[in-house]
Amino acid sequence: RSEQMLMRGITTSRFADGGITAEILYAAKKPLSKRVIIDKGVTHGVKPGMVAIDGTGLVGQITSSGPTTSELTLMTAKDQSVPVLVERTGLRAIVVGMGDSGAIEIPYLPGAADIRVGDTLTTSGIDGTYPPGLAVGVVQRVERNAADTFPRVTARPLGGVDQHRLVMV
Repeated sequence: RSEQMLMRGITTSRFADGGITAEILYAAKKPLSKRVIIDKGVTHGVKPGMVAIDGTGLVGQITSSGPTTSELTLMTAKDQSVPVLVERTGLRAIVVGMGDSGAIEIPYLPGAADIRVGDTLTTSGIDGTYPPGLAVGVVQRVERNAADTFPRVTARPLGGVDQHRLVMV
């Protein structure tokens, strides 16, 4: 019983119940960097490492904060990765941003991995950064080639700044 209470305390302290609503002000100075500036900063409780979502799913992660604004790196940026779960099978994987295309991909899956077009991806929560169960994307293409060790799997993100003006941090 005390172990359950401890785990509940850890979960509660790691992922707050509430959130901070922020407006996307503009794209960062380097348009190809897949970063945007939001209107909330340290004075509002926004800190680097926090996660941002919109009405349909995961948008990205706060990478820097000033007093009144913060930089949000989109999950479609080339240097971003998110641990995910394929809802249908429970398969765990990592999605990485593909940069300019605005898509995400799942590299290094075993050739026999059970993943199909239409599968929904959610955050697995395994890394302690992203809480489990946030909508991430839908698999758009699975290419299996006998000459390649790994299948090429691409997905369409569900959340994104091109869809909404507001995010929840």
